[in-house]
Amino acid sequence: MPYPRAYIYVFVLLLLTFPAFWLNYYSQLAEVPWQFHLHGVSATLWMLLLIWQSWTIHHRRRELHRIAGLATFVLTPVFLAGSLLVIGSMAAGGGPFRDLFGTRLGLTDVISFFTFTALIYGAFRHRRNVALHSSYLLATPFLLASPVISRLFPAFVPGLTIRSIEEIPRFAGSFHLSQGLAIALALLLFMRNRKATPFLVVAIVIAAQSLAFETAGRTVIWSDINGWIGTLSPVMLACFAGLLGIAATWFGWANGRPNR
Repeated sequence: MPYPRAYIYVFVLLLLTFPAFWLNYYSQLAEVPWQFHLHGVSATLWMLLLIWQSWTIHHRRRELHRIAGLATFVLTPVFLAGSLLVIGSMAAGGGPFRDLFGTRLGLTDVISFFTFTALIYGAFRHRRNVALHSSYLLATPFLLASPVISRLFPAFVPGLTIRSIEEIPRFAGSFHLSQGLAIALALLLFMRNRKATPFLVVAIVIAAQSLAFETAGRTVIWSDINGWIGTLSPVMLACFAGLLGIAATWFGWANGRPNR
């Protein structure tokens, strides 16, 4: 089976989320909007699912692998709903960080949102192709890696640390550095197996995010769109994301059936 130690690397990424989001999330759980709780819980469950799926298949627990895989039908819509709700909450503004980077990060999050949906569709459609199926699923943590790593740099790396409002602009450097690391790792995995095209795709997407962060994310057009997203009701956002997740899993499953 490909990627025999994938569950270890995803577990390390999961552990890194705690120091990365300690200051702005875990240390003030009672004050954080519920949208962030839904996103945090669903993202954690998603990584735990990948860990479990990777471990079971590489230890030949195929039945457990299939049973747990059914949870993807439920978790995908929930994860997408949490992601889009956070995008809407960020678009509503509030605080110096959101005022400076919220709009630009909103565009990168929208790109991640639709990329994640496409990867899940591909994972279901190619579930009988072990190499493709696994690479589609293991490409999804790359969309979570940059938000984690870009918050570790300001906390621990000299020269990138943010200790005051005046130093908030330093976050841009942490963002691009973390994006670069994610691109390098995705390309390395692709170079090791040229059939694992989802890693190449996710590397291109992450590069496009960095470009959009500095270009389209600064435009008035996107600012207006982002502001409009912030005015949408949470119910509308959750329903749209949930239905999109259901469509991705269902049509991916349906199109992956073998020809009779």
